[in-house]
Formats: sequence, C-alpha cells, structure tokens
Amino acid sequence: MMLARSSGFLPPRLRLVHGRLTTAVSALIGLGLLVGCGDSSAEGQQASDGATASAQGTATASTSGGSPSAATASSASAAVGTTGTPSTSATTSGAATTGVDASANAATTTSTSAGATTQGSSTSGAGGAVATSTDAGTTGSSTDGGPIGEFPTNYEEEDTGADCPEPPLPGFAELPEISYLPDPFLMADGTPMTTRAQWRCRRAEIKAMLEKYDVGEKPGAPTTFQASLNGNTLNITVGEDGETFDITAPIARPDGAPSGPIPAIIGINTPTGSLPANLFSERGIATITFTSEQLAPSGFSGGARGDGNFYRLYPGATAGFMIRWAWGVSRIIDALYALPEANIDVTRLAVSGCSYQGKIALYAGAFDERIALTIPHESGGGGTISWRYSDMLEKRDNTEVENLLHAQGAPWYAEALMQFNDNPDKLPFDHHELIAMVAPRAFLAIESTAIARMGAEAARIDALAAREVWTALGVPHRMGATEENVNHCVWHDGFTPDLEAYLDEFLLGDQGADTDILRSKFTNLDTETWIPWETPTLE
Repeated sequence: MMLARSSGFLPPRLRLVHGRLTTAVSALIGLGLLVGCGDSSAEGQQASDGATASAQGTATASTSGGSPSAATASSASAAVGTTGTPSTSATTSGAATTGVDASANAATTTSTSAGATTQGSSTSGAGGAVATSTDAGTTGSSTDGGPIGEFPTNYEEEDTGADCPEPPLPGFAELPEISYLPDPFLMADGTPMTTRAQWRCRRAEIKAMLEKYDVGEKPGAPTTFQASLNGNTLNITVGEDGETFDITAPIARPDGAPSGPIPAIIGINTPTGSLPANLFSERGIATITFTSEQLAPSGFSGGARGDGNFYRLYPGATAGFMIRWAWGVSRIIDALYALPEANIDVTRLAVSGCSYQGKIALYAGAFDERIALTIPHESGGGGTISWRYSDMLEKRDNTEVENLLHAQGAPWYAEALMQFNDNPDKLPFDHHELIAMVAPRAFLAIESTAIARMGAEAARIDALAAREVWTALGVPHRMGATEENVNHCVWHDGFTPDLEAYLDEFLLGDQGADTDILRSKFTNLDTETWIPWETPTLE
C-alpha cells in the first residue's frame, strides 16, 4: 500500500485508513523515508495545467552502448558535471516514428449516452471453464527486477527474454493454415508449456514471430544516447554511425505532488492519451507526453517507409512505424532511469493512447517489460483485435472492418505482413498473443461498439483468449477489458470505475482494488471454434 502526505490522492477506500495513520508514520514521511502525494487542485483539467516543474535546473546523462539500470539511476546523482549540475550516465536506444488514424481524436470528452453492457464471462477455451486461481502475493513491484511474491508488476529490463533461443521462422509457403486463434501455450518446437517459468521464453518466441511477420524488428539500444532534464522537459539525443536526432518529452507533476518519485503515465501525443486527466492528477500521477511526429510523418495514407528520423538511424530496418514508435517510448523510459532527478517512480509507469495511438501504446507495453500498466483505448485492427476474426467479421456482416486489407494504408507494419492479406489463417500467431506479451504485467483494454470498423467483437475474442495466459500464470486479475457504446475516442462514464481500479492497484499499490473486469455485450461468442485449446495448469 502506498502512503501519502494527505488523503487527496488516495483511492476512496483508503481515505479512512489514511486518517488513522500514526504520528510516527507522519514523522517518517516528513523525513522522506516514506514517499507519498499531496493534495491536488487540478481535477477536471489536463494534468499539465498548473503543474509544477519536475525538476529545477538541468541534469544530463550521456553514454554509448547498453541500457540504464536502477543501479545506474540510483548512483548517478552523485556525479557532478563541470557546470555544477547533477550528471548521470546510462545507455539506451533511439526513436520512434508516426502514422495516424484518420478517425483519431485526442480530445477527452465525456458521454453518458450508450447502451448498457453486461458482465462478460472470464472463461474460454474448448468448452472448458477457466480456473479462478488467486494471486498469492504477486501484485508487488520491485526496483531490482525481482518479484515481491512470484511475479513482479514490472521488470527492470526492457526484454527479459533476449537470451532465449530464436524459434524457427519459416517462409510463407511453409506456414500451415490455422483457422482458429493459435495456442499461446504451445512452444515453437511443438511441446506444450508445463511451467510458469517457461513463459519468459514462450513470450520471446511470440515476439520473434511478430517481428518477422507483423511489425518488424525492434532495435536495441543505440550506440549514442544523451539525456538531460531541463526544467520539466526530457531532452534525449539518440544516434548511430554519426546520424543523430532529438526526442523531447514534457513531464507534468500535479499541483501538490511531493518532490520524491511518483508514478507516471506516458501519453501518446497528449499527456494522458484520451483518458480523463483528472483521474491521474487527483491521484498524484505525473504525465509524460510522447510525440510521434518526432520520429515519422503522420497520416493514415501518407508517408513512405523510409521517411522520418528513425529511418535515418536504421536505414533498411524492417520495423514498421508502430514498432518505431514503441522504440521511441522505450527511449523515454531509458532517460527516466538515467535521470533520477526527474523524480518519476520507474517501477510504476503506464502507457495509453487511442485509435492509432492506442496501437502504439499496445506495442510499447508489449515490447517493453519495464511498463507496469498498458491501456490501449479503441486500438482497432493492428491493435487489440484479431486479424483472423476481423476478416471473418467483414465477410459475415458485409461491412468494413479494420482487417489486414484495410489496416495497411500507411507503413505502420512490416512489409512482410502484406503477404497474409488474402489468407490470415497462414499467420503463425494472432493479436491475442500480442496482448499476452504484456503478461504477467497489468493490462486494461478499453473498447467501443459504436463503430463497426473498429471491430469490438474481434477485440472481445482476443481478450478472452489472451486472458488465459494471465490465468495460467496465476494472475488473472491483472488483465481486464471494458466496453461501452460510444463514439470513437470519446470517454464514457462507464469506463471510469474500471480505469480507476487499475490505476489504484497497479500505479498506487492498492491491492484491495477490484480489477477482475471483463465487460462486454458479446457474451455468446463461439469460443469452442475460435479458442479450441485448453488452458494448462502450470507448475
């Protein structure tokens, strides 16, 4: 449980407890031995409005090769540069690029209209119910990558499976047709998973398939990396072979927040994506804005594969824009590790965006295990919806869905993905496995049924299939999905308690929050056909 200086940022159920904190605890807080949050007056406004600077003066970090670690960050403040400002060193990698959904709407608005939804089932598989396993002390987070309990809520490393063997990646002609959502528990050599420890390398196999056939390869850390904190803005320079470019990311701390490290959300192109800013400011959560335009041009049908700053560093890269953007988000996280003066709790980071920005958030969270909470909002095709199921939906309903044929107007994905346009059954994976790459960390999908193109039914089948991974790992409450009937990227009041629960538990540490959420109107899907495999009991 996270303690606070005042009750303003506490979840409602903790406010009474807060009032009973002892004088001794208050004294510890005053000495800086416990970190918490102060009162906020920014409710209902963007968290950046009236925000205090996240640091005074300038701190710098510069290195080449490698990635910053918590040890680097904790010791960095001892170094002093020639200007007398704190200096840190660490290495990270580079940049991301952009593409934009024509229907994307970053504005946060609220609607109370829309049809009622029903509580969905948390079962799937071949007619088999999901076991309701409990989480035995696995909701903690650790700054050294080790769990409090069995699984941490985030990891210190960007990719814990980097040392796993690469799976076979056959050519298109050799790939078998799979008419259902592929079994996430089947290792590449055909053997089923039997232990939870195997998930690390099974996740690496899924990552390798996505990089080969779907979005292209995510590079590692760039040779050149420099980071500085100027007031409340991160300034990052990344480079390879003499080519460099800059990434800037403003940080906003809510009014009244303590000077010590606090949780943060990385919003894609706006401080909180399309999520209500007050839900973050009133909880003492900082915002960090990632700007995709710094890396590649926007536009659903605009931009060439070789456009943008990322490609200058990595000419010939297979990475589509989505993975380039995800790479850029990772470089912001590198800077946060390198600059403890930013006073951001790197063990409690979230990422969110809506529409094409929701896809970016999903890839960022799936490909970087340092992110504790991933919140894609109505991400559509290429995001939370199944390529196979969306193809079926378009044919069944005779209406356009953002399937493989309609999702590739801009070079958001690898060129290799186009060969599957007429036959998605040849894909050796589907996007339930992209979602599952987030496991065992926390994930909340926010969907809407108002626009057929966004494929909410296909998102629902993916959510049911993906949650089986969290269930098998023993942490089903870390994966949720919520749904309303509301216009694209418009906030609905029905989403609010679900988002609040995930923020309270996974950014604030309230283990009493109810995050067992699977809300949808699609309660009678044919899971026996689409999810025919069984969820194993893993040791």
